Amino acid sequence: MKFQHSVIACGLILTGLFSAATTAKTTYIPKGYEIQTIETPKDVRFHATGLDVNKQGHVYVATRFGDVWKYSDATWSKFADGLHEPTGLMCEEDGSIIVAQKPELTRLIDLDNDGSADDYIRIADGWTFHDNYHEFNFAPVKDQDGNYYGTLNLGHGVPDALALGAMDSGGGYRGWAYKVSTEGEFIPFANGLRSPAGIGMSPNNEIFFTDNQGDWVETSKLHLLEEGKFYGHPVSLRDDPNFGLEKVIENKKNFKLFDDMREKPVVWIPHLEVANSQVTPSGM
Repeated sequence: MKFQHSVIACGLILTGLFSAATTAKTTYIPKGYEIQTIETPKDVRFHATGLDVNKQGHVYVATRFGDVWKYSDATWSKFADGLHEPTGLMCEEDGSIIVAQKPELTRLIDLDNDGSADDYIRIADGWTFHDNYHEFNFAPVKDQDGNYYGTLNLGHGVPDALALGAMDSGGGYRGWAYKVSTEGEFIPFANGLRSPAGIGMSPNNEIFFTDNQGDWVETSKLHLLEEGKFYGHPVSLRDDPNFGLEKVIENKKNFKLFDDMREKPVVWIPHLEVANSQVTPSGM
C-alpha cells in the first residue's frame, strides 16, 4: 500500500538540482510514491483496526468485527474470524500473526498452508476483562529482545467499579501498560493510562503511547512509556501494590498528589485543533 510523498526545496538549491538534472541525462530521479485505492471485500463490514505486511509483501488486516483478512495478488481472503473486537495486529517472522483482542493476546497459525488460520494460541490474558465496550487492548509492539508490549483501556460504566470521573476500573490492570516476556510471563508494566489509543516502538527501542483527552487528561498527548511510571489517571492505582484501592479513595480529591506523581508527556496535542483521538503507529 503506497502513500504520496512530496519534497519541498527552495531558492538556489532547487534551481541547481533542476539544472543538474537537465544537463546530465544519466541522472536518476526516482518516481517517488503514489496513492492506490484498494477496494475492500464486497458486502463485508470492514472497519480496519490493525494492519501489517509480512516479508512476502502480503497485507493482513484485522477488523473491528472480529475478522482478519489477507490481501495478496490483488485478492482478499479471510484468514481468521471469531475474534473479540481486535485492535492491533503484527506479522511475525515465522509466518504467524499476533492479534490483540479484548480478552487476550493471540497467535494465529496456518498449519496446513491453506490460507486460513487453524490454531488460535493464547499468548497472554493476565488482565481482567469485564465485557465492557471500552476495555480495549491495543497491542502489540515488540522490542529488540523479543518482548511484547500492549496497553489496556479503562472501562466506562463497569458495574461496581472505581470511578473518579468518566472512566472507571473494575480491577485487573485496567488503565495499565503490560509486557509479555519471551518466556510468556505477563508483567504489569506501568499505570495511570486512561484511553491509550495507540502504541509504537522507535528505532532506538523506545516505547511510546498516545492517550486520549478526557477526565484527568487535559488534552491528548504522546508519552514515552517506561516501566513503573504513573501517567496521570488515578483509578488504575487500585492494582498497584505500592498504592492500593483504599489509598486511592482516601486521596480522590488530592489533585496535587496525583499531579506530582505523574509523568509529563513528550508532546501535548491540542484538542480539536488536531483531532479528538490520536493513534501512534506501531513503527515510528
